[in-house]
Amino acid sequence: MKRTIAPLLLGLIAGFFCLSVPAFAQNKTVSGKVTDAQGGAGLSGVSVIVKGSKTGTSTDGSGTYSLSVPNGATLVFSSVGFQNQEVAVGDRTTIDVVLTAMSGNNLNEVVVVGYGTVRKRDLTSAVSSVRAKDFNQGVMAAPDQLIQGKVAGLQVVTNSGAPGAATTIRIRGNKLYP
Repeated sequence: MKRTIAPLLLGLIAGFFCLSVPAFAQNKTVSGKVTDAQGGAGLSGVSVIVKGSKTGTSTDGSGTYSLSVPNGATLVFSSVGFQNQEVAVGDRTTIDVVLTAMSGNNLNEVVVVGYGTVRKRDLTSAVSSVRAKDFNQGVMAAPDQLIQGKVAGLQVVTNSGAPGAATTIRIRGNKLYP
């Protein structure tokens, strides 16, 4: 009789653990909209990340998002030019967030480069800046000629002499445009 109870008891204990583990590891879907504090417009490209993990998403063109999060999670909303915001999920399934723009002094320290964004003091590569006042010099037949001769290492080459012909743009020998 002892031999028949032991496997039965072992099976009950294993079944209890199999049924209880998913209850502790449940995820729920949280969705919402991220808007700008000044205009109330939806913000696209805002990073929505579960704090302390690599799970995340970004908002679409209208500022909406949807993300599967574990119980007790905290969401971190971040975007260049806006203050980060942390929100505890709790029992909510809909979380709408309003992001506030940073002051102008902080924005001057961010430089957008071809491979992402970097703080000005951490920048290790060459950066050229072309302003609108630099464009208003000379006669230009095409928009691509606006930057010709104004950025070091940039070559704008017209492929033929025909009006409206394609051009090739190269930065330091690497082909960028056709």
